[in-house]
Amino acid sequence: MQRYYAGLTVIEVLTVMSIIALLSLFAVPSWQYLHTQLRFHLEQWRLQQFLLQVQQRVNHSDTNWGLYASVSNDRQKWCLIAQIAKEKNTDLCDCLRLSSCSQDTKLVYFPQSTAKIRLITKQYYPQAITFFNHTRHTMRNACFLLQSDHKQLVFKYSGVGGVKIDEQSSTSACLQYQS
Repeated sequence: MQRYYAGLTVIEVLTVMSIIALLSLFAVPSWQYLHTQLRFHLEQWRLQQFLLQVQQRVNHSDTNWGLYASVSNDRQKWCLIAQIAKEKNTDLCDCLRLSSCSQDTKLVYFPQSTAKIRLITKQYYPQAITFFNHTRHTMRNACFLLQSDHKQLVFKYSGVGGVKIDEQSSTSACLQYQS
């Protein structure tokens, strides 16, 4: 009587390995794209929460606030800071150099993935993107772009205190200064 051994032949092992390689060839780029999209949407949500927090802080204060954006020279790092607006730009705080700040009345936003997601606006530090007025919840009209490799969103400030996020940014004036 002959004895049979259970096992796989070399051809079967190579076939299974080639199927796994082909599946990973298609799955890895899709996973990377989905990961980038998830990171972008998470950053959008975090930025929305920050802007709502700024508006709430302004609504409960008796002073005007300014929103300032700082970008590093190599455009790899960026941040936003909301602080009490001054008549002169002498006491402004740069969020990329927080160690030099002595102000306690500020809110700072740092993105989680700065290299993949960029902030584009007309005004960078020491000029304000917009000013929040504590009376009647109003602000100066302004906008800025949040941009990744595959997607961009326009954050628009209306004068009546609302922030609108526009995915269809082709009609936006923000695209005129895209860099």
